[in-house]
Amino acid sequence: MANALFASWIVISMQTISPSFTSPALPRDWFNESDAIMEQEKSLIVICYFIGWSLGCSLAGDWGDKLGRVAGFWRLLYISMLGGAATFLVPEYYSYLFARALTGCGVGGLGIVTWVLSSEFWGGGYRNALACLGHIPYCIGLALYPAIVWPLDGADWRILSFIAAIPTFAYFFYARMDGRNIYELSLHPSLCRNSHV
Repeated sequence: MANALFASWIVISMQTISPSFTSPALPRDWFNESDAIMEQEKSLIVICYFIGWSLGCSLAGDWGDKLGRVAGFWRLLYISMLGGAATFLVPEYYSYLFARALTGCGVGGLGIVTWVLSSEFWGGGYRNALACLGHIPYCIGLALYPAIVWPLDGADWRILSFIAAIPTFAYFFYARMDGRNIYELSLHPSLCRNSHV
């Protein structure tokens, strides 16, 4: 259970740092002919991602309260997977912006809901420690993505986006198969100290 919740932060960090590597590799014909406007359009990619992130955080709270934390977790994970897949499949700039916003929505909400689930599983007394511990896998993901793509200098943006999406899909299967996993909490809420899952 602990591993499944903390591993989500690797997914979140890799999706967050990936535009630093994919944006320079995006097709030139997606952007305006002016270099200054092109830089602004590339900046909009990060803005759309974090607008989606904000929406995802709001959805995490809303779905967590209305549907339960675990149901919110799975919905946000599905959104993360959909956004991650769309990011490397889209054919043009505006759909890429939408895909990044969708990805941001999924991973932003996923971060909130996994932290809340962790807090409820171990109890409120560990909330600060859990927040600090959650940053360890986040830092691992921030270091891991550049280490993976650095040797691929000059790689196509789709390959770089695909590499950022792989942990999301791997995490889905990992969370489903972890011993006392998140799915089990939805079947047996008594495993959690606060049973509002």
